[in-house]
Amino acid sequence: MKVSVLSICYRPGYFDSMLASLKAQTMPPDEWVVVDELAHQREKLVRELVGDRVNLVYVPLEPSPTTNTVKAFNLGLEHCRGELVYCLADYMVPHPEALERHWHIYQKYGPKAIISGPLIDGITITGSSVWAGAKAVPHTVLVGSQPITYPEHLPSILLKLKPDYLSPTPENLLSIFQEPFVPAWPKLATDWRMGYIAQVSLERDAYECRSPVTWEGLDLVVPPSAWWYAGRNDSAPLAMLRAAGGLQESRPGFHGGMETELAARMMKLGCRYLVDRVAPAYILPHPSRKPEKWDYTTAMKA
Repeated sequence: MKVSVLSICYRPGYFDSMLASLKAQTMPPDEWVVVDELAHQREKLVRELVGDRVNLVYVPLEPSPTTNTVKAFNLGLEHCRGELVYCLADYMVPHPEALERHWHIYQKYGPKAIISGPLIDGITITGSSVWAGAKAVPHTVLVGSQPITYPEHLPSILLKLKPDYLSPTPENLLSIFQEPFVPAWPKLATDWRMGYIAQVSLERDAYECRSPVTWEGLDLVVPPSAWWYAGRNDSAPLAMLRAAGGLQESRPGFHGGMETELAARMMKLGCRYLVDRVAPAYILPHPSRKPEKWDYTTAMKA
């Protein structure tokens, strides 16, 4: 297998947007591994929604008072069979060329490589910028030999949630938006991380981050690996994810990100940090987590 897509799910909704984004891929995934803490409530609903449109590997995760991200991620790795694992957070909508671009970069510059792509994150429930009130900061990058200046944030998009999106109805367990999200893809997609990690040009629209990695003691304010985040347009070889031991909750993280510490360990095992500049991913509003006391009666009767 070439590519496994791994999703860790523990909040209501998003299955409709995730499935649509995977169906739109120019290089379809070989499998979609879903680890779901709400499996008791929606496994049947998810399987009916997906059908035979994607090769679904559905892994139930026993619910807990707090989401065990480490357990869920490492459990998902046990079920992945693809050479490259693309991590898809439930609130992400990747560009149709995302999997193809990650696979191309991995094939050309791997096998020891972790990959990140750009994000489009100026999108919230109200339509305001993620960083409310922040002024757009002009940023210049080289595309080939041509300098291009762009704002730090792309225009925000209004995306409304259902008024009762926290109610555990069968419909809300699969989708919490009033209307399906239809992405509009800009010609030049970039985000504020790119200035930190797109350091050395390898080819048109493919770069490498070559900053030294130091994690023990967190003596770097912004470790390069801090921008590899398992789910935000990122991928890594399955062999390296397993060689590094997956997520370790006891290790220090950056901004609370255990995935970024995992990336640091993979880089110390010899992985190059590569950057795609072609295929962005939208970050959809994700205000809701699984309510602590949900009455699943309606969903269970579906």
